[in-house]
Amino acid sequence: MENNTVKITGKIMETPEYLLTSPDRRKIYKSTIEVMRTSGNMDVIPIQVPEQIVQEIRDNVGGRITIFGEYRSYNEKDGERNHLKLYVFVKGISEAGEADQNRIDLIGYICKQPLCKYPDCFRCVYPDCTCNEGLTKKGNDELVRELAKR
Repeated sequence: MENNTVKITGKIMETPEYLLTSPDRRKIYKSTIEVMRTSGNMDVIPIQVPEQIVQEIRDNVGGRITIFGEYRSYNEKDGERNHLKLYVFVKGISEAGEADQNRIDLIGYICKQPLCKYPDCFRCVYPDCTCNEGLTKKGNDELVRELAKR
């Protein structure tokens, strides 16, 4: 298994627009895909598409497809602050099956201890991911101890 794989099914929401030319002179385009969660809620996920397959994405705007690729990130400067932007880099597409297949596999290591805060619901922030656990303050201590063991 690779360290970073994405397979998501959804509806292409907009026609891809030119974003940038990569250092190896490939044109990259951006768009979004609307993906259904298992809870029934919809997420709009930014995607970046290389020039070789952008026409396939354009042909499917408004339609359902399955995309394959990698989960990537970059820092976007906003004045003196950086904002981490997350997106899926598309490497291939196929027709959508009857059932949505939404899966992201990231294999790696957590390099820092989690930074835990106690708002109305428990929130534990890792350097590269955030988990909202929907717990009240009463159950947070047990979860913090469990996360510290990991």
